[in-house]
Amino acid sequence: PEAERFHTFDRNLLGFHFISIAMRLKWLLIICHFALSECKQEVIQTHFNADEFSLIPISHLDFTSSAPHIFAGVRDLFQQWPNTFSPNGHSLVPCTIRPFTSLYHARVDKFAPSSPEWLAFDAELAYGVMGSSRDSHLMTYQTTRKVQCLYFDGMSAVLAGNGRVDSQMALVFGNVTGPQQPGGPAKGILGDDLMRAQRMCDWILTRKLGGPGWGIEGIVRMAAGFELIWCNFSSPSLRLISYLNVTVLLNAEPLDHRRYKDKAALGNRNAVDEQAHQLDPESKFPLPTLTQSQAPVYDPADPTQAPDVPTISREPFQWSEIWQWFVSATWHYGRSGAGPGRGEDRIKPATCGFLTYYAPTLEDLRSSFAERERSALNLTQDGRWKGSSLSNRDSALQELSRRRRRHTLVELSSADASLMTEAAEVTLRKFVQGDRETAAGQSCSGMDWMLLANTISQKYTDSLNELNHILVNWQATIGKDEMSFRNWFDVARDHVHSQLLPYFEYPTDDEKDSRMKQLNTSSSRGRIAYSRCRLSWTRLLSSDQRIKLNNNERLLKWAVEETVGAVCSVILKIGLGVEREWEHRFNQPVVSKSLEEFDLLETIKNWIRKTEELTAWLAWTGDHITCKKRCRWDEKCNQIFCEDDISEADCYRFYPSLAALRPWRARFAALRSSIKP
Repeated sequence: PEAERFHTFDRNLLGFHFISIAMRLKWLLIICHFALSECKQEVIQTHFNADEFSLIPISHLDFTSSAPHIFAGVRDLFQQWPNTFSPNGHSLVPCTIRPFTSLYHARVDKFAPSSPEWLAFDAELAYGVMGSSRDSHLMTYQTTRKVQCLYFDGMSAVLAGNGRVDSQMALVFGNVTGPQQPGGPAKGILGDDLMRAQRMCDWILTRKLGGPGWGIEGIVRMAAGFELIWCNFSSPSLRLISYLNVTVLLNAEPLDHRRYKDKAALGNRNAVDEQAHQLDPESKFPLPTLTQSQAPVYDPADPTQAPDVPTISREPFQWSEIWQWFVSATWHYGRSGAGPGRGEDRIKPATCGFLTYYAPTLEDLRSSFAERERSALNLTQDGRWKGSSLSNRDSALQELSRRRRRHTLVELSSADASLMTEAAEVTLRKFVQGDRETAAGQSCSGMDWMLLANTISQKYTDSLNELNHILVNWQATIGKDEMSFRNWFDVARDHVHSQLLPYFEYPTDDEKDSRMKQLNTSSSRGRIAYSRCRLSWTRLLSSDQRIKLNNNERLLKWAVEETVGAVCSVILKIGLGVEREWEHRFNQPVVSKSLEEFDLLETIKNWIRKTEELTAWLAWTGDHITCKKRCRWDEKCNQIFCEDDISEADCYRFYPSLAALRPWRARFAALRSSIKP
C-alpha cells in the first residue's frame, strides 16, 4: 500500500509538472504576441448577423432516420468488428486493391482454380478453410497492378444466418431469394454461393464494367477475414508466384481407426511443370507456370469429393489451422472498445461511389423499416422515442442502439431493387471509365468520406461517454455541502466548454443585460453556433464554393450533417444549459446551500436522458465492446462471434487438447462449413 501511494503521488506530481510547463508556454506565447503587435496584421471579419446565416432549426432525434445507418456504413468499410456487430450488409462500394498485394488460394486437389474462385487476403484464412487433407495445396498470387473491385459490407461471405448475402442477391437477381429452380436448390448453400459468384461476375461482364485485365475484376467480401471472388484467372492483373503441396504426414493411427487403411499419398506433386519456370535474374526464386487442367465444378452430391473422415481425425493441424485463421482475422478488427485499430487496408474504397440500400430514394424499403420500428421500438409517427418505464429503460435503450443489427432486405420491392441496380451500374461505369483514383471520374469532390466519418466518431464517441458518466456522478454529491456540488458542476462545465469552444461565441461584457437570453439554443448566438457545428466538416462542399457533388456524395453529405447535427443539438442544449445555470447560481460568492436548494435535480436528469438517447440514436454501441480484462500473451480477444446480447467480449486461447478447444473450435468449424466445403 505504501508503495502504491508513492507511485500515485509520483504520477500526480508528474501531471502537475506537465500542466505547469504548459501554462508557462501559453503565457510566453501571449507575451510574444503582444510584443509583435506593432507589426501590420490583417484583421479577420468574425462577427456576423444571424440574418447572414442560413440557419437550420434544431430538430428532434428521429429514430426512423437512415442517416446514422448510412454514416456507420461508410465509417465501418473494411473493418472486421463493426461488420460483425452489424452483419447484414446494406452497402456496396467500388474499391481498388493495391499493386503487389498477396492473395492466397488453398485446395484439396492438384487442379488449377476454375473461374470464378475464391482468394483470401491472408494465408491463414485460405488454409483454415481448405487445409488438412491428403492432397492439400496452397497457391500464392500477387496483383500486378491496381485492381478494381466491388465490396459488399457486413459478413457478406458467411452463408448461414438471415440477411448476410441479401445485398448480393438483390443486385443480380432483384430479390433476396434468387431464381426459382424446379424442386428447389439442388446443391445447397455452397452450390448457391458458386452460382451467386458466377452471376455477379457475369453481371459485371455483360454490362461491360470489367473483364480480364480491365475494369472490375473481383468482389470483396468478409467472414472471419476478407476474401476476394476472382472472376477470371486468365487475367494479366494476377500472377501466380508460388504453388506448394502443403500436405503433411498423418499422426499415428488411433486404435479404433486401424480397420481403416490410409490409401492417400502425400499428394500429387506433378501438378506444376517443374521445367516450365520463367527465370528472371531479378527474382529470388523462379515463378511457376500451371500446366494442369482446371478443377471440375464442385458438386456437393459427389461422394468422391467428400473428405475421408477417419483420416481427418489424424491430421496434425486440423484445429491449430482454425486457431491461426481466427488470429489472422483479429488483425483487421478496426474500431472497437480497444481503440481505432486497423481494418483491411490493402483495399482502398472509392467512397464517392458509395451505394446503400438505406438511401431515402428507396421509398418502399425505407417505409417498411420505419413502420416496423415504430411498433417494435415504441416510436411516434415522426420517429420520436416515447420512452419506457424506469424498470426497463436500459434494455429499451439497448434495443434502440442495436436496431441496425435486425435489418434485412427481405421486404425489398422489385421497384427499389431496380433503382439500386441501375444506380450501381451508373456508378461503376463512371468508376471504370473515369479517373481510376475516384469513383465517378472528375465529378468526385476529393473528400475521403470513410476517413471523415471515422474522425467524427473518434472525436465524439469517448467524449459523449465521458459526459454521460460525469452527469450521472451528480448523485455522489447528495447529502454533502454546497462546495461538493459546486466542484462537480465545475467538472461538468469544463467538459462541455471544450465541446462548445469551436462553435459558440460568448456574449461580451456589453451584453450583460441579455447574457442569460443568449445562453440558449433558441437565441441568435445559439442558432448560429448550431449551424457552425452541424456544418463544421462539410461547409465548403457547397455550390457557393463551386463544388459539385454527385448523387452518392450528396447522400453522404446529408448523412454526415444529420449525424453531426444530432450530436451538436445535444451538446449545445446541455452546454448552454450548464453555462446558464452557472451564471445564474454559481457565478457569485460562495453561499452555503444544499443540493436540493439548487433545484437542479430534474434539469440534470433531463441532461442525462438526452445523452442516453443520443447514444442510442447514433448506435455506436459496438465501439465500446472489447475484452474487459487484458488478454494473456497466448490469448486473443474474441470479436469474431457476436451474440445478440453481447456487452463485452471474452479472451480465447488455443489448447492442443480437443476437450479444451471449446467454444471457439465449434464456432469456427461451423463457420468453415458455411463458407466452403
